[in-house]
Amino acid sequence: MVTLTMQPRFSHIKTKFLDDGIEIYVPTNPDIPALTLTSNLSKFDKNSRLEIVLYGEKCTMYDCGLAGQEWLEKFFDLKGFKFLYFPSEVGSRSVSTYKPKYPWVSTAGDLTDMVGCANFAPFLLGSESSLKDLNDRIKGDPLKMINFRPNIIIEGTKPWDEDDWEYVFINNVCFKRIKDCTRCPMTTLDPQKGKLREDGEPLKTLQTFRTKPEEYGNKTMFGLNVLTKRSGKITVGDAVYVIRTSDYKKGFY
Repeated sequence: MVTLTMQPRFSHIKTKFLDDGIEIYVPTNPDIPALTLTSNLSKFDKNSRLEIVLYGEKCTMYDCGLAGQEWLEKFFDLKGFKFLYFPSEVGSRSVSTYKPKYPWVSTAGDLTDMVGCANFAPFLLGSESSLKDLNDRIKGDPLKMINFRPNIIIEGTKPWDEDDWEYVFINNVCFKRIKDCTRCPMTTLDPQKGKLREDGEPLKTLQTFRTKPEEYGNKTMFGLNVLTKRSGKITVGDAVYVIRTSDYKKGFY
């Protein structure tokens, strides 16, 4: 699997949801036409079904075809790419598989908690106030929330207030914490330029106050990996309610 760290120019690709698929386009390069990919399994050839290994787990995915392959090869000017689709209809990865690797994560899920292509969870929560506090500590250019790529952005809290959240309620949806989101070099990507920052930020500054050595080694943290225990619809501006625990704020250095 190719990630932003391997190909930073991925940050220039945008997506738009359609009724039965997605549209992929590059707003910074109008010479590359938009590409529409279907999510309707009945339109896939039976030979497009592939068995692959993702994060150490066997998964079934579907090759989106020659059009997707040629689009990627044109964008990157490289050969060997394929667009793959991971439909929930053919199964997902169980969050419980992370329990042996991270035994100290008491909320690492059960057999009913599933995830697709994401590392740990389908949702990532980020806090605007925590980002502001981080930027106040960074000597270089400030970061934007897109550096951390959260699905959901929370406003109106104190910096790092999310550290002891166990459950998060937005509208009628209940999110359950899995773990602190450990951060990788992908956060150092400048999304506008499609290049990695030379100053090592935000990891350099996060290393000074956002680590839990006994649990995560030298990895830094920003945001929360969460999953849904009760599904529903959320909208911008919804109120946020939380249930806290005292277990998670321990260990920060």
